[in-house]
Amino acid sequence: MIRINPIFTFLLLTLFFSCEQTLTVDTENIASSVVIDAFIDNHPGTQTINITRSRRFYDNTEFERVSADAVYIEDLTDPAQPDYVFVETISGVYEWTPASSAGSFGMVGHDYQLVVIDGDSEFRAISTLNPVPVIDSIRFNFEEESGFFDERFEAEFFATDLSGFGNTYWIKGFKNGIFLDKPEYITTSYDGGFSASNEDGILFIPPLRTSINPFEEDEQGYDTGDNVRVELLSITEDTFLYLNEIFTQTSRQGGISEIFSVPVTNLNGNIEVLSGNQSVLGFFCTSSVSIAKLTLTEAVAQQAIERAN
Repeated sequence: MIRINPIFTFLLLTLFFSCEQTLTVDTENIASSVVIDAFIDNHPGTQTINITRSRRFYDNTEFERVSADAVYIEDLTDPAQPDYVFVETISGVYEWTPASSAGSFGMVGHDYQLVVIDGDSEFRAISTLNPVPVIDSIRFNFEEESGFFDERFEAEFFATDLSGFGNTYWIKGFKNGIFLDKPEYITTSYDGGFSASNEDGILFIPPLRTSINPFEEDEQGYDTGDNVRVELLSITEDTFLYLNEIFTQTSRQGGISEIFSVPVTNLNGNIEVLSGNQSVLGFFCTSSVSIAKLTLTEAVAQQAIERAN
């Protein structure tokens, strides 16, 4: 029988507890930052920029909205083009509306600069409006009951990555017009896959094609009469990294696994302080967008069942 020396145990415990140190983090006196949410796409219609202030970690009140002096986007590729001037519609919300209902933002391949002026502070950021592939089709598949799911209909879209390495995308799913906006639904793609590889110009891989479905336990799948909408947006590589970091920091399982997780921190965006003493958070991205949608009619459901059999 193995015996443990009690003196050794006492010394070990003493050493363990003597290494403890209590750290107190001051979350009350941290200065707030201006937060700029400027994700712009070329879908016809109004584009929106939101500007708020950050709040303390344990503060659950509404974000303070910022009424800036000027918010506009300028074309760096063709400076002769007029600026896209965003008008404050309600506090902290700025909108640009094209002259016609068919009008849209920007030209593919052009570089754009966001400018925000708030008092003596000026913030700027640059983004490129990259091209995006057309969504070839969208369909519903019938999945039979398994050990994990009841029988269900699952939406799937098909698109092919553009030729050339380094194309990055953001895939958005909508059920009955409602954006699946939980952090765990953030889906990005690099050249049609999850990350950079030697593959190029490929059909988007299956996990990405079906990422537009609600999969949480408290969320219902698609029934007859429901509709799905998918938006495929081109994004810059720094936007790709930014969205992935948001996913990492917000999709947390809790429990013992948090001991080994990266601590939650403010994300460094691509917006720079040109003048003034205010700090800034947030991101500016310009995107081309492809859109497809489909309603699960009785006929579409029957086709899905027949394909499954």
